[in-house]
Amino acid sequence: MRAEQRLDYVDAFRGLGIIAMVMGHIGFGEIFDHLIHAFHMPMFFFISGFFYRTGKYGTKEYVDRKVKSLLIPYVSFGFFHYLLLVTIVGFSINPVLHLLTVNTEGLPIAGALWFLTALFLTDIIYFLFDKWNVKWLIIPAVLIGSFADQILPYPLPWALSAACVGLGLYWMGQISKKYENKLTKIYNMNLVQILIVGIVTTGLIFVNGYVNMREGRYGFLPLFWINVLLSICLGISISKLICKTGKFKWLMGIGKNSIVYLCLNQVVIQVLHKAFSCVAMPKIVSNLLVLILSLAVLWFLSMLFTKTKLKIFIGK
Repeated sequence: MRAEQRLDYVDAFRGLGIIAMVMGHIGFGEIFDHLIHAFHMPMFFFISGFFYRTGKYGTKEYVDRKVKSLLIPYVSFGFFHYLLLVTIVGFSINPVLHLLTVNTEGLPIAGALWFLTALFLTDIIYFLFDKWNVKWLIIPAVLIGSFADQILPYPLPWALSAACVGLGLYWMGQISKKYENKLTKIYNMNLVQILIVGIVTTGLIFVNGYVNMREGRYGFLPLFWINVLLSICLGISISKLICKTGKFKWLMGIGKNSIVYLCLNQVVIQVLHKAFSCVAMPKIVSNLLVLILSLAVLWFLSMLFTKTKLKIFIGK
């Protein structure tokens, strides 16, 4: 029962992050965009680190597992989107080149795929640092990743700079799991505490500059990390309260199948935006309808990719 409850709240937490991502891609305004980018991608690196287990796999087995779970979906959905793009606008080699090299730009209708290679690199680098007992290298790696896109003339391949920052978030996730019992209070805030910390965190997010891991933008770096920590504590506390209600199973379902939502949300959103562009209605109403229908379509697609032979494309 304890394991089920833990997985439920983590899936709910992941589900909240996916909904924030979808809303960001739909476009709910600059204020909302500024708010969610402070935490919604960092939290996924944290979650991955939360499930890391020291010494559970050998090097080859670990790399093989990550290739299957992250790179197979990356290649599968990357080329699916490319073929779709060629069908609509004609042939161009540029998206393929970006898919194979610098993928934080130049991927029309598939921009979110950069996260898969970033997480893959974070997973492998962290595993090697742990295996070689040199986790102290994480701190300089995080600093290099934080400034690489501002200092270097060209972006690093496969979102490597974001992967380096992700190492710090991944490490935080592992530490949080290791000391889970000692962190009970900060991960189990009540509604009043959530409200107070939420107001403070929101204020700090807007005090900080615009954050975007894909673009290598972190604002004032210490404040970025403070905001990430506070947002994660809030997100986990909210997720646990959601799980206690016994409802919102659909939210946990989103978390469990998050990779399908990540890989296909942008093409679904663009199709729905195109459909609603023919109907005169306030933008907020149109965006809410696109959000609801996007989640419904993505739920259907997640069932299709997890319950049929198509699961091979998501590394299952």
